[in-house]
Amino acid sequence: MRTLCVNLHRTEHFSVAENFLRLSPLVQFQSPGFIFVDITGTSHLFGGELPLLNEALRLARDSHPDATAAISDTPAPAQVLTNLQPSFPTVPPGQERNFLLNLPVEALIH
Repeated sequence: MRTLCVNLHRTEHFSVAENFLRLSPLVQFQSPGFIFVDITGTSHLFGGELPLLNEALRLARDSHPDATAAISDTPAPAQVLTNLQPSFPTVPPGQERNFLLNLPVEALIH
């Protein structure tokens, strides 16, 4: 499984998640402002994970200019990554454990 997390960085109504149904039929909203998209079977339709991530950011930033996004195998590491805002916002498949082990504890409790 590959998960895209969009962090809107503010409290939002769950209906905002509907905008991301064009990326995948599997979209979940989590309060206060996180949107999780299962991109396992749809990233190839956008030319890969990074073009899909860029499309998600375009959708989000239309109304949430500070939005960030990241991709990982599962939702929790992707959510953590949205707060770090790295230059390469994906955790390669199968590398979540190594990614999480290298983070300071503060990054995990944000």
